[in-house]
Amino acid sequence: MMNLIDAPWTAEQIETLNRLQRGELYGHPYTCPHRGEVPHHDNGHDTGCLLATKDGWVCPDCGYTQDWAHASSLEAMSLADMMRLLSRRQEGACP
Repeated sequence: MMNLIDAPWTAEQIETLNRLQRGELYGHPYTCPHRGEVPHHDNGHDTGCLLATKDGWVCPDCGYTQDWAHASSLEAMSLADMMRLLSRRQEGACP
């Protein structure tokens, strides 16, 4: 069973979730279920990325909302940390 966090979200949670959305953290962004419809922009990381707000996710293009996220999203690693971990694993430094 996946653990979810429900809105309202704290300022720290919002910042972490939006970093994930911008591609600064390792993981797949949350996207609008209507992202195949025009207009849904590409933020350079994916098309139809949602924006984290105090009240949950909102699609800046069509107004879709969602009031939950996976708790594990708050533990996402930075891309630099993920690359270091993968490099260490390839060198046999960790299991």
